[in-house]
Amino acid sequence: MKTHDHFLLSNTVVTTVCVAGVSPATLPIEGETPSTHAGQRHCVTLNHAPAFTRSSLLKLNHNRGFTLVEMVLVLGIIALLVGAGIVSLIGVLDTGKATRVKGDLNTLSAALRAYETENMFLPTTEQGVNALVERPSSNPAPPNWRPFLKKLILDPWGNPYKYRRPGVKDKGGYDLYSSGPDGQDGSADDIGNWQL
Repeated sequence: MKTHDHFLLSNTVVTTVCVAGVSPATLPIEGETPSTHAGQRHCVTLNHAPAFTRSSLLKLNHNRGFTLVEMVLVLGIIALLVGAGIVSLIGVLDTGKATRVKGDLNTLSAALRAYETENMFLPTTEQGVNALVERPSSNPAPPNWRPFLKKLILDPWGNPYKYRRPGVKDKGGYDLYSSGPDGQDGSADDIGNWQL
Protein backbone atom coordinates (compact mmCIF):
# COMPACT_ATOMS: atom_id res chain seq x y z
CA MET A 1 0.00 0.00 0.00
CA LYS A 2 1.45 3.36 -1.08
CA THR A 3 0.28 6.78 0.30
CA HIS A 4 1.39 10.28 -0.62
CA ASP A 5 1.04 13.40 1.55
CA HIS A 6 1.92 16.85 0.12
CA PHE A 7 2.64 20.01 2.13
CA LEU A 8 3.61 23.42 0.68
CA LEU A 9 6.22 25.16 2.84
CA SER A 10 7.43 28.50 1.45
CA ASN A 11 7.93 27.57 -2.21
CA THR A 12 9.04 23.99 -1.41
CA VAL A 13 6.80 20.95 -1.57
CA VAL A 14 7.45 18.30 1.08
CA THR A 15 6.21 14.88 -0.05
CA THR A 16 6.04 11.95 2.31
CA VAL A 17 5.85 8.53 0.67
CA CYS A 18 4.82 5.63 2.89
CA VAL A 19 4.89 2.04 1.70
CA ALA A 20 3.71 -0.92 3.75
CA GLY A 21 6.11 -3.82 3.91
CA VAL A 22 9.07 -2.01 2.32
CA SER A 23 12.27 -0.83 3.98
CA PRO A 24 13.56 2.64 3.11
CA ALA A 25 16.71 1.18 1.60
CA THR A 26 14.71 -0.81 -0.90
CA LEU A 27 12.22 1.86 -2.04
CA PRO A 28 12.09 2.04 -5.81
CA ILE A 29 14.51 4.50 -7.30
CA GLU A 30 14.23 5.06 -11.02
CA GLY A 31 12.12 2.01 -11.76
CA GLU A 32 13.48 -0.50 -9.21
CA THR A 33 10.98 -2.87 -7.62
CA PRO A 34 11.02 -2.91 -3.81
CA SER A 35 11.29 -6.12 -1.80
CA THR A 36 8.41 -6.65 0.60
CA HIS A 37 8.49 -7.34 4.30
CA ALA A 38 5.14 -8.29 5.78
CA GLY A 39 3.50 -5.90 8.25
CA GLN A 40 6.09 -3.14 8.09
CA ARG A 41 5.40 0.39 6.97
CA HIS A 42 8.28 2.66 5.92
CA CYS A 43 8.10 6.36 4.98
CA VAL A 44 10.50 8.57 3.08
CA THR A 45 10.23 12.39 2.97
CA LEU A 46 11.23 14.13 -0.23
CA ASN A 47 11.75 17.91 -0.56
CA HIS A 48 11.43 19.33 -4.03
CA ALA A 49 10.43 22.58 -5.72
CA PRO A 50 6.82 22.69 -6.87
CA ALA A 51 6.11 22.29 -10.54
CA PHE A 52 4.66 25.64 -11.69
CA THR A 53 2.80 26.17 -14.88
CA ARG A 54 3.04 29.42 -16.86
CA SER A 55 -0.41 30.54 -15.69
CA SER A 56 0.39 29.87 -12.03
CA LEU A 57 3.65 31.85 -12.34
CA LEU A 58 1.76 34.81 -13.84
CA LYS A 59 -0.74 34.67 -10.97
CA LEU A 60 2.06 34.62 -8.39
CA ASN A 61 3.89 37.54 -10.07
CA HIS A 62 0.66 39.51 -10.28
CA ASN A 63 0.04 39.10 -6.54
CA ARG A 64 3.60 40.05 -5.57
CA GLY A 65 3.69 43.75 -6.55
CA PHE A 66 2.91 46.49 -9.02
CA THR A 67 3.60 46.44 -12.72
CA LEU A 68 5.66 49.11 -14.43
CA VAL A 69 2.54 50.58 -16.03
CA GLU A 70 0.84 50.90 -12.63
CA MET A 71 3.92 52.59 -11.13
CA VAL A 72 4.20 55.07 -14.03
CA LEU A 73 0.49 55.86 -13.76
CA VAL A 74 0.71 56.53 -10.00
CA LEU A 75 3.85 58.67 -10.40
CA GLY A 76 2.13 60.65 -13.17
CA ILE A 77 -0.87 61.36 -10.95
CA ILE A 78 1.41 62.44 -8.10
CA ALA A 79 3.34 64.76 -10.46
CA LEU A 80 0.08 66.37 -11.63
CA LEU A 81 -1.07 66.97 -8.06
CA VAL A 82 2.28 68.47 -7.03
CA GLY A 83 2.30 70.70 -10.12
CA ALA A 84 -1.20 71.97 -9.40
CA GLY A 85 -0.22 72.67 -5.80
CA ILE A 86 2.85 74.66 -6.84
CA VAL A 87 0.85 76.76 -9.31
CA SER A 88 -1.75 77.62 -6.68
CA LEU A 89 0.98 78.30 -4.09
CA ILE A 90 2.66 80.83 -6.39
CA GLY A 91 -0.57 82.83 -6.54
CA VAL A 92 -0.85 82.75 -2.75
CA LEU A 93 2.76 83.95 -2.35
CA ASP A 94 2.21 86.89 -4.72
CA THR A 95 -0.93 87.91 -2.84
CA GLY A 96 0.96 87.59 0.44
CA LYS A 97 3.77 89.85 -0.81
CA ALA A 98 1.30 92.51 -1.94
CA THR A 99 -0.41 92.36 1.47
CA ARG A 100 2.96 92.72 3.21
CA VAL A 101 3.78 95.80 1.11
CA LYS A 102 0.53 97.43 2.21
CA GLY A 103 1.35 96.67 5.85
CA ASP A 104 4.85 98.14 5.43
CA LEU A 105 3.39 101.25 3.78
CA ASN A 106 1.06 101.74 6.77
CA THR A 107 4.04 101.40 9.15
CA LEU A 108 6.13 103.90 7.15
CA SER A 109 3.18 106.32 6.86
CA ALA A 110 2.68 106.24 10.64
CA ALA A 111 6.40 106.93 11.15
CA LEU A 112 6.26 109.83 8.66
CA ARG A 113 3.25 111.31 10.49
CA ALA A 114 5.17 111.09 13.78
CA TYR A 115 8.20 112.75 12.10
CA GLU A 116 5.96 115.54 10.80
CA THR A 117 4.28 116.00 14.20
CA GLU A 118 7.58 116.41 16.05
CA ASN A 119 9.42 118.48 13.43
CA MET A 120 6.53 120.38 11.78
CA PHE A 121 7.51 119.20 8.27
CA LEU A 122 8.07 116.03 6.27
CA PRO A 123 11.44 114.85 4.95
CA THR A 124 12.38 115.98 1.45
CA THR A 125 12.58 113.57 -1.51
CA GLU A 126 16.39 113.58 -1.20
CA GLN A 127 16.25 112.72 2.52
CA GLY A 128 13.70 109.97 1.81
CA VAL A 129 12.55 107.34 4.29
CA ASN A 130 16.15 107.10 5.47
CA ALA A 131 15.34 110.22 7.58
CA LEU A 132 13.24 107.95 9.79
CA VAL A 133 16.31 105.87 10.75
CA GLU A 134 19.28 108.32 10.50
CA ARG A 135 19.39 112.04 11.26
CA PRO A 136 19.34 113.91 7.95
CA SER A 137 22.46 115.98 7.24
CA SER A 138 20.83 118.13 4.53
CA ASN A 139 18.39 121.01 5.00
CA PRO A 140 15.82 121.31 6.34
CA ALA A 141 17.42 119.78 9.41
CA PRO A 142 14.83 118.40 11.87
CA PRO A 143 15.03 120.17 15.25
CA ASN A 144 13.46 117.33 17.26
CA TRP A 145 14.86 114.31 15.47
CA ARG A 146 14.84 110.86 17.00
CA PRO A 147 14.81 107.43 15.29
CA PHE A 148 11.25 106.66 14.24
CA LEU A 149 12.14 103.15 13.01
CA LYS A 150 14.73 100.70 14.31
CA LYS A 151 15.95 99.91 10.79
CA LEU A 152 15.12 100.66 7.20
CA ILE A 153 12.35 98.43 5.84
CA LEU A 154 12.82 96.67 2.48
CA ASP A 155 9.98 95.46 0.28
CA PRO A 156 9.44 91.69 -0.24
CA TRP A 157 11.63 91.82 -3.37
CA GLY A 158 14.60 93.26 -1.44
CA ASN A 159 14.32 96.87 -2.67
CA PRO A 160 14.00 99.97 -0.47
CA TYR A 161 10.66 101.75 -0.44
CA LYS A 162 10.53 104.92 -2.58
CA TYR A 163 9.44 108.32 -1.28
CA ARG A 164 8.53 111.49 -3.24
CA ARG A 165 7.50 114.85 -1.86
CA PRO A 166 5.50 116.49 -3.26
CA GLY A 167 3.73 113.44 -4.57
CA VAL A 168 2.82 112.71 -8.19
CA LYS A 169 -0.10 110.40 -7.31
CA ASP A 170 -0.99 112.24 -4.07
CA LYS A 171 -0.47 115.87 -5.08
CA GLY A 172 -1.23 117.32 -1.65
CA GLY A 173 1.10 115.06 0.31
CA TYR A 174 3.72 112.48 -0.62
CA ASP A 175 4.08 109.27 -2.59
CA LEU A 176 5.35 106.27 -0.67
CA TYR A 177 5.59 103.10 -2.76
CA SER A 178 7.29 99.87 -3.74
CA SER A 179 8.35 99.48 -7.36
CA GLY A 180 7.01 95.90 -7.27
CA PRO A 181 8.52 92.66 -8.56
CA ASP A 182 10.09 94.26 -11.65
CA GLY A 183 11.90 96.96 -9.61
CA GLN A 184 10.96 99.67 -12.17
CA ASP A 185 9.36 102.97 -11.12
CA GLY A 186 6.12 103.93 -12.84
CA SER A 187 5.17 100.43 -14.04
CA ALA A 188 1.77 98.80 -13.55
CA ASP A 189 2.96 96.60 -10.66
CA ASP A 190 3.89 99.52 -8.36
CA ILE A 191 2.12 99.41 -4.99
CA GLY A 192 1.79 102.74 -3.21
CA ASN A 193 0.10 104.65 -0.42
CA TRP A 194 -2.42 106.01 -2.96
CA GLN A 195 -3.90 102.46 -3.09
CA LEU A 196 -4.51 102.22 0.66
